[in-house]
This record gives sequence, structure tokens and C-alpha cells, in this order.
Amino acid sequence: RTPLTNLRLYIDLLEKGNEEKRARYLEQLREHADRLAQLISDILDLSRLERQAEEASFTAVNLNELVNQVIEAHHPQAEAAQLTLAFMADEHIPPVWGQQSQLRQIITNLVANAINYTRSGSVTLFTQWDVVKQMVYLRVVDTGIGINPQELKLIFQRFYRGERTRQLSVAGTGLGLAIVQEIIASHQGQIEVESQIDKGTTFHVWLPAKIR
Repeated sequence: RTPLTNLRLYIDLLEKGNEEKRARYLEQLREHADRLAQLISDILDLSRLERQAEEASFTAVNLNELVNQVIEAHHPQAEAAQLTLAFMADEHIPPVWGQQSQLRQIITNLVANAINYTRSGSVTLFTQWDVVKQMVYLRVVDTGIGINPQELKLIFQRFYRGERTRQLSVAGTGLGLAIVQEIIASHQGQIEVESQIDKGTTFHVWLPAKIR
């Protein structure tokens, strides 16, 4: 309800304001419309995941190629924020066994989050083969605002948004990480997170490999 309430509020203000105020209200209206569009998109993604849970067609997927595609798509956003967006790839990892569009969604959500919550510094992705787990390992490291320790177990809940996120008015729907976790679970993968306030956050993801 909140996004719709905000839209109605700014429409009312537009009708009453002078030219200077109207320009400001119009910009706010655009921002709230974008947030509402993102919320709808995330809800549709969740709904689609639930429908496709048992019918997803898994194939051998080149994870490095997907990471490169996502990084290329996010370079303008990173440059606008004056952040370094980098990828350290292990070229010898085997393909991941999974659904390509869903695997891309994992990377997209993690990279978008990292950029949104990083004020300066970098966002770096790594891939490698985990010999112990016998899985493909993806790591997303940022130098962002960090997550409070008590919130680390809550961030994968639907619609959860951390205290610092709200304080700093970072845009988001609270669904991105829930989507990531559900996709990883459907692939029999694993995800872990570690973070330090004002130093950054690292997401660790393990995905099954297609060995033969």
C-alpha cells in the first residue's frame, strides 16, 4: 500500500504546487513509480519461481559467461556511482547444472544489491572450484555499508529491509535476496553471508556442477 499511497500524495501535491515545486514533486513521483515497478517485477519473479519449481529445464551453464553479461549490464550504474566493478574468473571451473535465466537472476540481484549499498570503493566477483564441497563457488564482495550482525539471519526473508537500509533511504523492495535464496535452494545449492559495518559484505554461493 505504501508505494501507491506515496504516488497519490505526490499527484495531489502536483495539482496544488507552483512550477518550482511541481518539478521536485515530479521527480519524486518518478522515483516512487520506479520502486513500484520493481516491486511488481520482484513479486512476479517469486510467483514464476513457485510455478516453475518442478518444471525448470536444467542444462549445463557457463557461469563465467553469465557473470560477464551481468557485469556488462551494470557497468553504467557502477560508473555513475564511481565504483569499480570487477570480475576475477577461474577459467577452469566446470559448467553449473541449472536453469540459465534463474542463475542469471542470482548474479543480477547480488550485483545490484552490492552496488546499491556501496557508497565508495568496489564490487568484485570471483568464481572458482571448491574442492572440498565439489561445487562451483561464486563470491560477491563489496566495500559497502555492511549489515548489522543480528540482521544477517533475517535478510533472506521476504520484504525484510535492514535498519541501516531504511536509515540511509536505500531504494529496494526487500524481495531480491529472498528470490536469490529460493533459486539457490531449488538448485540444491548453498548461500552464506558475512559482513562488517562500514567495511562491506561478502555473499558466498555454491552451485552444483555438471561434471559429465
